[in-house]
Amino acid sequence: MKKQNFKELFTEYVAQFQGKTGFRDSLMERDHMKAFDELLKVWWDEYDYMEKSGFTVLSIMHLVAAVHNKAHIEYLRERLQNLQKELDKATNNPENK
Repeated sequence: MKKQNFKELFTEYVAQFQGKTGFRDSLMERDHMKAFDELLKVWWDEYDYMEKSGFTVLSIMHLVAAVHNKAHIEYLRERLQNLQKELDKATNNPENK
């Protein structure tokens, strides 16, 4: 049996994830489907790096997803902090000055 290369495995996993009986269609929440679609885009955007990384396909897909999610969390955390500062300033709340 021929060992599959990264591209073959990657496209096979993506096809399975997106297929009629795949992971995406088993998601119940529309927001989850949208989030998964965004991850698919991120994986394709990062494909060249992922292929050269030396990690197994699923390991690097997981790592890229985790980094992407962490970036979103940090953006939201900073946004929340800025909104809190604006609110405190608008209400003259001395706690966060």
